[in-house]
Amino acid sequence: MVDVTVIIPTHNRRRLLARTLHSVLAQKDVDLEVVVVDDGGLDDTASLIESLDDARVRFVRHPKSRGVSAARNSGIERATSAWLAFVDDDDLWAPDKLCSQLGALAADPSAGWSCTGSVNIDAQCQISGWATPPRDPAVADLLLRQNWVPGGGSGVMASRDLTLEIGGFDEALSNIADWDFYIPSSAGSSVPTAFGLLHPHPGNGPRGGEVGPGVPLPRREVRSRAQAPGCRA
Repeated sequence: MVDVTVIIPTHNRRRLLARTLHSVLAQKDVDLEVVVVDDGGLDDTASLIESLDDARVRFVRHPKSRGVSAARNSGIERATSAWLAFVDDDDLWAPDKLCSQLGALAADPSAGWSCTGSVNIDAQCQISGWATPPRDPAVADLLLRQNWVPGGGSGVMASRDLTLEIGGFDEALSNIADWDFYIPSSAGSSVPTAFGLLHPHPGNGPRGGEVGPGVPLPRREVRSRAQAPGCRA
């Protein structure tokens, strides 16, 4: 049985999706499967998946666009592993992202999900900032006041059982669907953190200089760990 099912919703972003898949399939020390859900796109994403010729990657297509929440839910329905990891089709992962989260979750059996810090990079792969989750893993009350999780859904790993218990993502919501998912997920459980998400778009400003619970992360360390396809530290 695989360790993690990676769920990627996509819509007319074939070029960006190829880069995202490269970073997902390059994950170290983890057995994974990938479910790509094409939400009514018109850019022949299916041929990209076929060209990978990788048995770990499965493809699902919505004939008409139903939104990112519905696409994620379609992926959840097809998952076979105990853990689910979500990534948007324009984000990238550091090579040890999944194994770092699995390690953090194994160290805290009460946790039903985990999130990572994130690094923002521009089109030239230069770091423009980074964001960190709270130091305290007891986050239920905090999430009622603000969405503190960096990087949207792309840094989150959640138990499949917990995800099914709360009903997945609300398909009536779009921009705040992630936040809506985190609130019931956090009730009664802690949220361990790890490092590993890259945002290849400018405009998301830095929020602090630490990753995880109180671990300082100098800029040179960010560079050494933030390896994206086509980038060099």
